[in-house]
Amino acid sequence: MLLNFKADSYPHWGAIALVLAIGLSVLAWWQEGKSSGAASKAPNWKQAYSLTAWWLLLLVGASGCSPQPRPIQYGKDACAFCQMTIVDQRYGTELVSKTGKVYTFDSIECLVQYLQQGKLPKEEVYQSLLTDFNQPGQLIEAGGSYVLFSPDLPSPMGMYLTAFADPAEARTFLEEHPGKLFDWQALQRQFDSLAQEVRSSKIN
Repeated sequence: MLLNFKADSYPHWGAIALVLAIGLSVLAWWQEGKSSGAASKAPNWKQAYSLTAWWLLLLVGASGCSPQPRPIQYGKDACAFCQMTIVDQRYGTELVSKTGKVYTFDSIECLVQYLQQGKLPKEEVYQSLLTDFNQPGQLIEAGGSYVLFSPDLPSPMGMYLTAFADPAEARTFLEEHPGKLFDWQALQRQFDSLAQEVRSSKIN
């Protein structure tokens, strides 16, 4: 799935809880006034509005805290794994943690090694993103991507890994640039053997 960084609004449990809290707070205020004999007096709407405004501020704050990716700032962002400045817009990758922190990488291989070394535990990963080679700068969901391993297509850190959003485009590139095609899960399982293959080819 291509990511255009357009924010869609969906009801999160935290937001629902806050809406309920607003209603319950106003109801409690009304019941308190009623039970204290204040029912015959004019309601203190100023107090009610202040209370509601307070909860609405909390609601807005909570709704803005859901984890989201961000565009990689090429030429400025540094790779979280190798610390090199990210330059090639065909290969940038990204991790988003469940706390909303964004980690940027200059290649697929750096992202995979970052996960392998437990620098961000997999249970804390909210989203993994790769770049579609045919749409430079366009992040895609790693889980729906296709990764080509081909010595004809050198990636920034030398692992020859290139991502595609469209399986047909990935197969076309495979025909033109012989190698191996993986989905995201298979790539992670085969990564060490691919790394060994790359090392062996460079030695020979």
